Amino acid sequence: VKGGVEGVLGANLKDNDAELEAVKQENAKLQNQLATAKIEADRLAKEAAERRNRADQLIYSTERSLKDLGDKVTPSEKSDIEAKIATLRSAAGNDDENAFNTALEELQSASYGLSERVYREADANNAQATDASAAADPDKTHMGGDSDEVIDAEFKEN
Repeated sequence: VKGGVEGVLGANLKDNDAELEAVKQENAKLQNQLATAKIEADRLAKEAAERRNRADQLIYSTERSLKDLGDKVTPSEKSDIEAKIATLRSAAGNDDENAFNTALEELQSASYGLSERVYREADANNAQATDASAAADPDKTHMGGDSDEVIDAEFKEN
């Protein structure tokens, strides 16, 4: 009887060892999956923070430009840009990366377009002012560089 009991107990212990090993392997597999999931969650959180930062920077600079340009911005440009700012703010808080990228590109485009128009107008105004100044006093346009006029002078060394 003793040999039969030991044989049964020994077989049960071997079965328990095999089950324990299987549980350990499953546990290791689950821990690996958990670690991978945490890494992915961290990556997504970092990307979301970077998206919000890019949005905040563009919104800040665009709002600052609107304020600095003042009455040079037409009411329709201002309302269009303010709507794009609101859209970007909303998209920055969501997980939809495509909506965010679209909103970011639209605000960038509107902001750059506004700046380009204002600077073009400023350049045109400066060119007109220079032309008017040259027409009023043609001698001031040649400051001694490209003038064909010859000046007779004598030089004495001391």
